[in-house]
Amino acid sequence: QPTDAAREQVRGMAEALAQRPQVQLTVTGIALAQTERDALQHARLERRLLQEKRRQNPQDDSPVQAAERSALLRALYLRSDVPKPRTLLGLPKELPDADMETLLRTQERVDDAALRELASQRAQAVRQLLVERGLADERIFVAAPRAVDGASEGSPRAELSVATQ
Repeated sequence: QPTDAAREQVRGMAEALAQRPQVQLTVTGIALAQTERDALQHARLERRLLQEKRRQNPQDDSPVQAAERSALLRALYLRSDVPKPRTLLGLPKELPDADMETLLRTQERVDDAALRELASQRAQAVRQLLVERGLADERIFVAAPRAVDGASEGSPRAELSVATQ
């Protein structure tokens, strides 16, 4: 979801463009590969923890609480097919929560297609905000999303470019 600051920027852009009907806008979603790969892995793990909670108690529709997170993480870890360090007896070693989480997160593969989809959703969200602000649908185009590497690329964003008809 766009931040309040981003919504304010989009509002200002929409107001400026409303006064210039000859201008068209192209929105390009940008995903930062490593930053967003980590965030997607985290989100997927959280979703799996919630699924584990539902598996254990289908009637409980509350979110995962901090007090139950450790037990759910351990249950998910033991049920997963992630390679586990073993004791001399061949049993899975007891690991701290952080280590189990790291192993489970590395199991979550996030490919370039997932990053492009995230960037595309970002561009569509900005496009929708512009339309909600009164900009004509036919004046806004969405370009192919991009996933870029490196921290020097800034933050995840949607880039706007203008052109005249």
